[in-house]
Amino acid sequence: MRIVIKVTVVFAGLAGFLSVARGEEPKSDYFEQDVAASDALRIQQAAEYDVYIRHLQEGRRQLDAILQPDYSSPDAFIRSTEDYQKAFRQSIGYPAPGGQSDDSVRFEQDAAPVFPVSSRAHQGT
Repeated sequence: MRIVIKVTVVFAGLAGFLSVARGEEPKSDYFEQDVAASDALRIQQAAEYDVYIRHLQEGRRQLDAILQPDYSSPDAFIRSTEDYQKAFRQSIGYPAPGGQSDDSVRFEQDAAPVFPVSSRAHQGT
């Protein structure tokens, strides 16, 4: 087995050396293209990235204008985020057409989860 592998490696190396010595470029299974041939595509992609980055920057400006939280108290924070909440609900289409709008916030305590425990787990068996 080792002899077959060594012979294969020697022949592969020899074939590569001979192709380079003759001035041939090794053949590749991958697509290759001159860089200049893709200039138009790269220019178009760069323009698209510029538009996308400007869009992100504008979105951040809009967020900063809408969301100006007041951290002085919990009630002040809730009041200061009302415009943001309204803009967010509008952006996602909430409430759905014909749906009920409930703008109040409710906090409810959930019941503690109950997991069945095997008696064997406590006995160590």
